[in-house]
Amino acid sequence: MKTTMTRAAVLISTAGLIAGSAVFAAPASAAATECEPGSTATIFTESAASREAAGTATLTNSSTVTVPVGLTSERSVTSKASAKGTVPLSAILPAVRTDVSALAFETASWRAGQSIIQLTLPPGQSHQVTYGFNLMSFSGSQQECGLDGRFGPETDFGGTVPTGTYVDY
Repeated sequence: MKTTMTRAAVLISTAGLIAGSAVFAAPASAAATECEPGSTATIFTESAASREAAGTATLTNSSTVTVPVGLTSERSVTSKASAKGTVPLSAILPAVRTDVSALAFETASWRAGQSIIQLTLPPGQSHQVTYGFNLMSFSGSQQECGLDGRFGPETDFGGTVPTGTYVDY
């Protein structure tokens, strides 16, 4: 998290300038601000990788010779990013990409007709294939900086984002 600090200069009273010797420090409340008004602080407290299966298939070579056997997606399947809490996904997705995973997407898809895999199988052999999406879970909090230079209350959020596709065979 990047925190911006602003420091107040030491105040010198008019009386101190006239006397030439008295210097008064700034009040404690003016010593430093916590943030720049209008800025937002986003903190991630955890993340975990997981997988979401989109489909499975068994590839079988029913011929009498070794041949390539392929799997093509028969339907479109999409995994969408989601966020729970009052912080919208659009407000935290750039931070998710920076702090959690640069590969975070709003959606990932297997399109109908897309080639998933092609294996060369001996005669009579079968192989099970599972395909789907890599996911990243995240949670955290966000705070807005008020006009007084102080952070407001934390707003908690969490969610998942797809980070790519996978094929297990």
